[in-house]
Amino acid sequence: MASDERSCNEIAAILGAAIGKPDLKWSEFSMHAILLSDKDLWRNYKTSENFSKSAIKLDFKRFNTTINFKEYDVVVPITIDDLLICSSNRESIKQDLIPIPSLKAITTCHNKDL
Repeated sequence: MASDERSCNEIAAILGAAIGKPDLKWSEFSMHAILLSDKDLWRNYKTSENFSKSAIKLDFKRFNTTINFKEYDVVVPITIDDLLICSSNRESIKQDLIPIPSLKAITTCHNKDL
């Protein structure tokens, strides 16, 4: 019986080819820190409760231009204002799990007249 050992990048290439994305690369994801919009204490508490037994650090902050988004493995904006701040800091945010929508998509969703 032969072993079929493959590297993570080889597996990503095989999966990518199967789904029409031949340039798919393996991404290491450390899951050390997640930034979430700070909405209210109750929501923050209930969200934190689900992560209480993990090594994942949750930060709840009001999004603004002084946040160092590079410190976070995942950024989860909740409001349109948070999305706009993320859009203007797009180059600083890892987007392999949750991509930041384009500015056009954000403004279209925010347009209440449609």
